[in-house]
Amino acid sequence: MREALTDERRSLIVEMARETLSDDSAESSEARSYLFSRRKISDSTARLFNLGYVPKMAFATGVSGRLILPLHDHHGKLVCLTTRDWRDGAHNRGHWHESFEKKWYLYGLCQAMPAIVTTRKAVVVEGQFDVLRLHSIGVNNAVGLLGSKPGWYQISLLLREADEIKLAFDNDDAGRAGAKEVFNILRSSGMSKMTRVKVSVVRLNPAKDADELVDRIGAEAVKERFE
Repeated sequence: MREALTDERRSLIVEMARETLSDDSAESSEARSYLFSRRKISDSTARLFNLGYVPKMAFATGVSGRLILPLHDHHGKLVCLTTRDWRDGAHNRGHWHESFEKKWYLYGLCQAMPAIVTTRKAVVVEGQFDVLRLHSIGVNNAVGLLGSKPGWYQISLLLREADEIKLAFDNDDAGRAGAKEVFNILRSSGMSKMTRVKVSVVRLNPAKDADELVDRIGAEAVKERFE
């Protein structure tokens, strides 16, 4: 199990990483190039989600040399750090995060909540970069499962404010199994008997995930598909 950071240290890292991302340094420029040019995340989305970068020499923990993707609960409280190291290397662990129970959280829920409340609709994807890319093109009601199996609590969080849920899981066997699990949860919990609830599956063909779908068919076509 990964050891959790203290609240104070976690907040300090997020603040430092956010500021570092905009620094005039070779490392920060490399991180920005990956985030904004390669992954095509908008600057406004990066700021909304408190994305940042920790220099290689800044800390002795597992976050050094990584992009920081903070996870907040639905109230906006900082829960833990998740990270991404995009560099190639024999010993590179691309993903690193603190220990936390994925079943209690949806990535981006606090950021997506205003749009969910306004539209009464939510879009659920798997990965964090799927969420970030959708927000970058204006699909502001997107949230993510953090790559985990969907759970009852996550669905119930959405149904507090949303009448309609669109599932856009990865276009593979695991994604199809995840969508099926959502319908199983709705049936077994009795939530499917709520007359206002509508759940549908968004087909991602010809892409493997929501992020790639934007590259394949363009932002406007993606927004139309989710509508």
